[in-house]
Amino acid sequence: MQDLPELLILDVGHGNCSILRDTKAVTVIDCGHDGSILIEALERLEVGAVDHVIISHADMDHIGGLELLLEVLPVHHVYLNADAKKIG
Repeated sequence: MQDLPELLILDVGHGNCSILRDTKAVTVIDCGHDGSILIEALERLEVGAVDHVIISHADMDHIGGLELLLEVLPVHHVYLNADAKKIG
C-alpha cells in the first residue's frame, strides 16, 4: 500500500473499470466486460485482496468481469446498484 490515494482508470474498451487505492483499502469500481485487464492490473500492483467492489449498474460491460475477479482474488464486500438484477 502507498501513502497517497491513487486512482487508476483502466482501458477496457467499451465499458468501465477503475481501481482506487489508499492506505486502508483497495476498491474496484466496475469490472469491465470480462475482467482480464482488471486482473492483470491488480497482479501488477501486487494486490492480494480487494476490500470493496462497487458495480454502478448491471450492463455486462460494467459487471461482466466480476465473476473472474471473485474467482481469482478474495473480495470482502460487493456493492450493487439497485438495477443489479438486470441482465445486460
